[in-house]
Amino acid sequence: MKDTPVENQEQLSDEEQRLALAAQWFNQQSQKATSYLAQKGVVVETVFNEECTYVAPLFAIFKIRDKERKKYWVIAGDLPTDFATDNVAKDAKNAIRHFSLQWQMRAENMIRVGIKDTVQRDFAQMLVTKAEAIYPFVESEALWKKQQGA
Repeated sequence: MKDTPVENQEQLSDEEQRLALAAQWFNQQSQKATSYLAQKGVVVETVFNEECTYVAPLFAIFKIRDKERKKYWVIAGDLPTDFATDNVAKDAKNAIRHFSLQWQMRAENMIRVGIKDTVQRDFAQMLVTKAEAIYPFVESEALWKKQQGA
């Protein structure tokens, strides 16, 4: 009799289960990012997996190329899904820095122009909170050593 996925999971160690769940989460974020880009008129042709990284369940960052051969950084996760052309950052670490700073500036601009209602206030606060949550990963040597295979 063939094992079902649930039976297979019971046979996995805790670490293997954690890695399997993280990989599943990463794939979900990839689908979320691809769908978001499609809504923005960007049709993904290639995902450069070797340049992608994630810290589940906070964020996943992807480098993609669209059908017009343009490259982008895309971030998804427990934060706003967002994207920018690849010229904003040479690598995933600097792309995270870009999104963090971009969100802080966007929130600051919203405040400067004048927040008109609680929805705008909540959105500006969420941008700041998420920017502050991801920025420490820019400085995380452990994350980038792991990424480089060191």
